[in-house]
Amino acid sequence: MIQQVLESHGVKTINKIQLGTTPVVRGAIVAGELDIYPEYTGNGAFFFKDENDPAWKNANRAMRR
Repeated sequence: MIQQVLESHGVKTINKIQLGTTPVVRGAIVAGELDIYPEYTGNGAFFFKDENDPAWKNANRAMRR
């Protein structure tokens, strides 16, 4: 859906929906190879190995991380 909305507004996209396993996706995010990756905020904490950061208790702060 995100891709369709972007493209309907003239934004060129590349679909990497089956990029790989969690470590591969995490590496791509850290390397700046992905601009958008939809995720639940609860999973994001574990994804970035930062689950003890209190920011994850607040969805707005976690989203900015």
